[in-house]
Amino acid sequence: MPNAFRWALVWLAAIVVVIGLYTHSWNKMMATYLLGMLGIMGVLLPDWDFFDRPFSHWNSPISSVDHHRDGIAAPNSAPTPKPPTR
Repeated sequence: MPNAFRWALVWLAAIVVVIGLYTHSWNKMMATYLLGMLGIMGVLLPDWDFFDRPFSHWNSPISSVDHHRDGIAAPNSAPTPKPPTR
């Protein structure tokens, strides 16, 4: 993920430079930069576990109980053994 974020920023910088050289417009460069940053943040940065809840619960922090209840394991937790089948 950090590598994808880094490459997205490098590509955005290259696009901003090309737009600046082509249009000679500081305003278009800044608009491209701001829209690009918003796009990168919207795609690469969201904590999907946090947002994958009902909208009314977004104001409350997510707890480890919520992670386990939703089937999302904590980073350092051991896998849950499956019950035996007959």
